[in-house]
Amino acid sequence: MKRIICIFILFSISYVLYAQDDSDSLLKIWNDTSIEDTVRADALRGYIYQKHLRSNIDSAIILADEHLAFSKKVNNGNTILSSYLINSMVNTRAGNYDKAIGFSFEALNDTLCEKKWSCQSTFYNVLGNVYTLMNVPKKALVQYRKALNLNIENSGDSSTIGFLYSNIGNIYHDINEDSALYFFNKSLKIQTALEDDFRIAQVNWNIGRAHSKNPKKAVEFYKKSYVFF
Repeated sequence: MKRIICIFILFSISYVLYAQDDSDSLLKIWNDTSIEDTVRADALRGYIYQKHLRSNIDSAIILADEHLAFSKKVNNGNTILSSYLINSMVNTRAGNYDKAIGFSFEALNDTLCEKKWSCQSTFYNVLGNVYTLMNVPKKALVQYRKALNLNIENSGDSSTIGFLYSNIGNIYHDINEDSALYFFNKSLKIQTALEDDFRIAQVNWNIGRAHSKNPKKAVEFYKKSYVFF
């Protein structure tokens, strides 16, 4: 069965910010040169996410490249970091994994990101996602663990920590390690405390996969997952 993997989490920029379709308004803001540069950059970022990331990846790549050039021109550190994230995301989605990795390391080597554990965590997670998609599990595991450790050491968001436990569990499952269940159960405990039904269903599905050698046990967790879906 197809696994459920919680990828592209930890992003400081979330689709939730652009949940409603206001892409036309965002584009107008971007094209209005009388508006503050950082506001325009933020609008273009939202436009890319909302209009093109899922439906027109070629356009998303072009616009993300434009966003980065503009961000470097206005020389705003946070805007540049958000642009590295956009470019990592769109290139990952397009299968341009080497480029996605390159943008992530550019961010991690940025002095501003080096001072922010949350920024480092974000891009370590991105790298974990990319290496997972490239089917290089050991490299993915290293990056996910870096992100997890930063979140634990700095009392990060519980939901994020739960996601990372799931991602690490998926990696261990892929390389046939028994440790997968340990991490899935850690994630389940967190998501249950948060009462996040969707994430609970995801983790139960993954626990079902981890019990593949025990069909009766696997079905028990698949049923728990199906209750939500």
